[in-house]
Amino acid sequence: MGYGNYAVADDADSELCLGGYTFNNKSNSAEYEKEVAEAVKDIKESCSGVFLKSYFYELVSVHLKYGNKHDAIKIIKMLLDYEVNIQNGDFVKTKRHAMYGEHNEDEYPKIVELLKSREFLNSEAGKLYTKKLREIEKRRKEAIARIAKSPSDYKPNGSVIVKKGACPGECCSYELAEWNVVEDTDLFDKPNGKKVVARVVKGTPVVALTGEIHVTPVPVMVDMDVEVYVENVSGEGEICNKHGALIRDGEWLTLKAGDVYYLLDYVELGAYNFWYRGCEYWGALGVKERCLFPGEYCSEEYIYPEKRDNMINWVKIKVNDGKQTLEGWTREMSHFRVMTQCS
Repeated sequence: MGYGNYAVADDADSELCLGGYTFNNKSNSAEYEKEVAEAVKDIKESCSGVFLKSYFYELVSVHLKYGNKHDAIKIIKMLLDYEVNIQNGDFVKTKRHAMYGEHNEDEYPKIVELLKSREFLNSEAGKLYTKKLREIEKRRKEAIARIAKSPSDYKPNGSVIVKKGACPGECCSYELAEWNVVEDTDLFDKPNGKKVVARVVKGTPVVALTGEIHVTPVPVMVDMDVEVYVENVSGEGEICNKHGALIRDGEWLTLKAGDVYYLLDYVELGAYNFWYRGCEYWGALGVKERCLFPGEYCSEEYIYPEKRDNMINWVKIKVNDGKQTLEGWTREMSHFRVMTQCS
């Protein structure tokens, strides 16, 4: 069955362990045989029960590299049979991978092409995949209809929420981190400013003074009941007493099937700030781009997955050019190498 970013085999003899795996090598290429053997070896070595999806994507990519769509589709079908929740985000890098702690080291453009191809869509795997996508679209339309009928405070105020002083991600730090410029960068007078007040060049050490996150709330639909342990990061006490529910700091909040919450900013270790029925909470969430197979390991999905990159991180930088000390703002986080206690 599917398990988030993993595939789970029932036992070592499972088909998913690729025991006795064979494929059609029409080219009789020794290099093709070698690359398939290496990919299969990675899968088998992790055959204690949990497999990273990327192991299978590597095998699919090898088949596609050598023009073998037939065997590539067979592997995709196997994943679908085991209810693995294949995501578009599995195959491409997005800014979320850096800003939200999602680590996608590889890109698989050929798999993206495969999932759109006539050969795949006409296959048994393709028909199942298409059916599941239609079910997702139906759930999204139903969720949008529920939003339209919900009380106004079910949605947070403002199209953009500014979190001053926030620093996203594990071990994120301003004052305690060592920042170095890896790409020439303009600094502006303020967040969203137009006036360039300084320019830092590659190789320059700088100081990060503070930052702020500009968040666009993104609606997430809940497919089955989920218990979320919530905390109030500002201190102990009551978090929310609205719509007939009193939720205190350090209690479990039940998100019910059919509910919609709004994802705000990522904090750390799978925890987000989020808005639910008139109140803001902090807790660990399991939101996914989509759930082909809704269930225990995929129970929350974006209504608008194309909008999931919802956070812009502005940082105030101080630099001394040898003559004077200058300060300015940037949103180009990839232009800096940040060394923290976790680096």
